[in-house]
Amino acid sequence: MRKNPKNPLDLKGIEALDNAGRGCNILTVDVEEWYHVNYGSADWSRVDTSISTVYDHTMRILEVLAETGSKATFFMLGCIAKKHARLIQAIDQQGHEMACHGNEHVLLYHQTPAEFRQDLKEAVHAICSHTDKELLGFRAPSSSITEKNPWALDILCEEGFRYDSSIFPVKNYMYGVSNFPAQPCRITTASGGRLLEIPVTTIGFWKMRIPFLGGFYLRVLPLMLQEQFMSIVRASGRPVMLYFHPSDISPFHIKIPLSLTEHFFDNVGRRTSRKKILSLLKSYRWTSIGDAFSSYL
Repeated sequence: MRKNPKNPLDLKGIEALDNAGRGCNILTVDVEEWYHVNYGSADWSRVDTSISTVYDHTMRILEVLAETGSKATFFMLGCIAKKHARLIQAIDQQGHEMACHGNEHVLLYHQTPAEFRQDLKEAVHAICSHTDKELLGFRAPSSSITEKNPWALDILCEEGFRYDSSIFPVKNYMYGVSNFPAQPCRITTASGGRLLEIPVTTIGFWKMRIPFLGGFYLRVLPLMLQEQFMSIVRASGRPVMLYFHPSDISPFHIKIPLSLTEHFFDNVGRRTSRKKILSLLKSYRWTSIGDAFSSYL
């Protein structure tokens, strides 16, 4: 463990956890519907949100994990937990880790601290109504803990969470924090709370960081290149973390009316993402965040 001087979030401190989770392949699934996106240009008047796919696709993920003996962390939305108690029970019974993804998939920096706390409480209540397991972890919708709202980390500590996986260490137009540590670290919040932060996996290339195991990046990069990157990251002493949504393994993609730019980000690579994700799930043994970092939690 060593001090890291970079402090882009105005925190009291950041401690890099050298070799934490070394050699682990961590699997995380954000359990939400296909329409739980935060694109600003979406025309929701033309979208039929009565179509639900999350149950069937998540159950398919569970089937694959049962076949391979892998475990995962499922970041669950509260609104999904209210509708799909059997889904939570299936995840729980198969020994996976349950974590919180908020209640209604609202960007955190569009909420006040009071609104976020209430959203968090509602989500925890909905999830824990169907499991007796303690929720240790949180991931913000669309990685929406940024320089705009570091107070969210204090609230997570106050509400009893042990780790967060919301801070994206590459900045884009919607989320991300430039120069945040790429490796797991322990942060001390402005109010003195302590929290483990597990950022998504990136690889350094010249002066850039490239995320490659989730979202847009997972869809556009070739599988062979992703597997090479995984080997490089593990060799450096860091774990790798795959993240995706149940809709990413759908054989069809329901399109949302978007601007040209956001349409590109939402649709590119969709035809190959299912095959790519299923190949990764079947080719490697995966574990949950809770298991990979149990000695720190």
